Amino acid sequence: MSGGILDPKQPGFGTQVRELFTWMRAHPAGGVFITAVIVIALATALRPPPATTPDRLAEGDCLSLRGVTAPTDVVTAVLAGKADRAACATPHSHEVTSVVLLPAPTGLVDPPTQDGFDPYVAEVCAAAFEPYIGHAPAGSTFVSVPIAPAVRQWVAGEAIVVCLVGRADGAPMTSPARGSGD
Repeated sequence: MSGGILDPKQPGFGTQVRELFTWMRAHPAGGVFITAVIVIALATALRPPPATTPDRLAEGDCLSLRGVTAPTDVVTAVLAGKADRAACATPHSHEVTSVVLLPAPTGLVDPPTQDGFDPYVAEVCAAAFEPYIGHAPAGSTFVSVPIAPAVRQWVAGEAIVVCLVGRADGAPMTSPARGSGD
């Protein structure tokens, strides 16, 4: 090849491509290597990111849930892995304030119903709110959105509680909520 990187804006780009193919024919092992690198790079670039299920979330993660604002829809979307990670400095809908691993209960005679379990999870998330935001929930720009596992998951073994915050008015956040004092 005549030197330099392949540049489609340069005159003679077609010549550069022909020289590359000529070189690859003359050097089969190198040609196979270059082809393999290109295939791997494309496969990596085109692979969808892993789902953002509760077990893959961490405190400080920012999420984008396009078109989802109702708390029940947010819970459903996160549990189904339908939330996308977003950069916290770009518009995003929610942030993870806490991820809590609840150990399986011991000595439980009657497990709570989901309606009895959800308030407990809400308390866990309420405790994470002020340390994360820097403002008490009352009067804050943000609201807490607790993601409770099914009671049967908790009784069967460890369960993950994910605590999110989103803007109370449903508008996207354009900067991190962490430490904002809002």
